[in-house]
Amino acid sequence: MRKGVSPIIATVILIALSVTLGFIIYNSGNDFIAQLSPGPYCTDVMFYAGIYKASDSSYSLEVDNKGNIPIMGFELRISDQSRGQIDSQVIKVEVEAAQSISKEVILDEDPYEKEIILIPIIKNAEGYPLPCDASFGKIIQQLPGR
Repeated sequence: MRKGVSPIIATVILIALSVTLGFIIYNSGNDFIAQLSPGPYCTDVMFYAGIYKASDSSYSLEVDNKGNIPIMGFELRISDQSRGQIDSQVIKVEVEAAQSISKEVILDEDPYEKEIILIPIIKNAEGYPLPCDASFGKIIQQLPGR
């Protein structure tokens, strides 16, 4: 008499394995497909921005959306020319068309005497929020506290 796994148990194990692999492939492929989707149409994005020192470690980002496209957030790049280093962080803030907002942000380092660039993040045709090309970014000045 031979002993082994019954065909029903083997079928259940194969189905569970297939579902698990399908879920893993879907999750990893979904991010990849979002990167392949067309970029956002950024030519109509217009905004004014400034960073003000609020306290020792926090800053206040003020944004005025002058365009007719909602901005889903910003990629903030701080460029240190002396060290050849660019630090980047994403600021999640939604600014509707013709709206102004003020948001407290915490920066990893003091941006004094460094170039600060804000690149808007808007939704593309499929509805994914993606950053615009760096050419649509604005160089902003760090302004004294209020």
